[in-house]
Amino acid sequence: MNFYNNLTSIKKERKLTNADIGSIIGMSGDAFRMAVKRESLSDLEIKEIEKFFASGTNNKKKNDVEVANNDDEIEIFINKNGIKFYEYPDGSTKIEVIKIPFDAYASYLEAFNDEEKLHSEFSTATFTVDKVAKGNYLAFNIKNDSMNGGGIKDTPSGAEVLAREVGRHLWKDGFHTPEYGFILMTKNAIYHKDIKDYNNETGLLTLSSRNKSEEDFQISINDVYRIFNVIKRTF
Repeated sequence: MNFYNNLTSIKKERKLTNADIGSIIGMSGDAFRMAVKRESLSDLEIKEIEKFFASGTNNKKKNDVEVANNDDEIEIFINKNGIKFYEYPDGSTKIEVIKIPFDAYASYLEAFNDEEKLHSEFSTATFTVDKVAKGNYLAFNIKNDSMNGGGIKDTPSGAEVLAREVGRHLWKDGFHTPEYGFILMTKNAIYHKDIKDYNNETGLLTLSSRNKSEEDFQISINDVYRIFNVIKRTF
């Protein structure tokens, strides 16, 4: 019997709610219910829930608190933004985040304020990172070669990237040039670009590509609602 088929009987036997089980992996009760309905939990999430069931207790895990497991088990950490980190016995750390394909951006705009809908409509991606960290993160599937100029730090179409959000309070100070560029989420489109210039008086951002066949262009910062700094790529 697979995990989803077994879940109902375990909940009944242990007198657990969706909120109880969802708290193990930092998910609300409604989000967990929808994830079960769509069978969209990640392998890591299922493994943590199964370990909880195997422990024979009903202790709940809380956000922002280190989870103490046996030495041969994975430890989960959840930062204040709800981002999950997994620490393994070998000392490695992985981050798990929602993944937004560029070609599904319109669907993301409809769902970004709805945690339940995000978890039910979008898959997750896992990256190896140096440590548990603060901040808000998303993963993206890149679709186009605008940032592929052939350089070692350039990004081809089809790449999967991990990106950390740049707080809006930092925008007024301008933007440095990160190794792998920025993801800019606007009212109508999503871009993977370098920010060549920001005019604080006019509010115009000049975006540039590493693919020399594409010309620079400008957008209003008033049309941008989130900016992410790309920190890791997989091809």
